[in-house]
Amino acid sequence: MMQHWIFREPTLALGLPVYICAAVVFPLHLGWTGASLLAFAAYLLVAAVLLAAADVLGQPGLYPGWGALLPQSMLSVLALAVPAGLAFALGALVGPVEERLEDQVCLMEQSGSSQAAADEADDIFDVTADCVPRTLGMAELRPG
Repeated sequence: MMQHWIFREPTLALGLPVYICAAVVFPLHLGWTGASLLAFAAYLLVAAVLLAAADVLGQPGLYPGWGALLPQSMLSVLALAVPAGLAFALGALVGPVEERLEDQVCLMEQSGSSQAAADEADDIFDVTADCVPRTLGMAELRPG
C-alpha cells in the first residue's frame, strides 16, 4: 500500500529528504563548525528562496508567476526557522568539543615535567605555536 502511495506522490517522497537536510543536517553542521548567527540567517534566507523556487518550478500551475516567489519564500522561512534553529543551537552546543579537549591536553602537558633539551632544540625549527592555554592574559605573555 505504501509503495503505491510513494509512486503517486514523488514530489513528497523526494522533497522530504531535501527538507530534512535543509532543516536539520545543514544547520547542525553550521552550528558544529561555529558559524555566526549572521551566517545562519543568510543560510536560512538562501535555503528558503531555493525551496520556494523549486516549488514554483515543480508546480507552475499553482503560482501565477515569479512574483509569487516572495510570499512563498516567507512561508519557507517559517517552515525552516524552528527546526533549523534548534539544530543550529544543538550543533553549537556540542560542536567545539575538539577545542575543549585540546585545552585539557594542553593543561595536562604543562602540568608534567619540563621539556627535554631535544624538545627545546626542535622548537627552533618548528614554527607552529606550542600549547598556550587561553586563560593567560596579555601581561603574562610579555617578556620580562
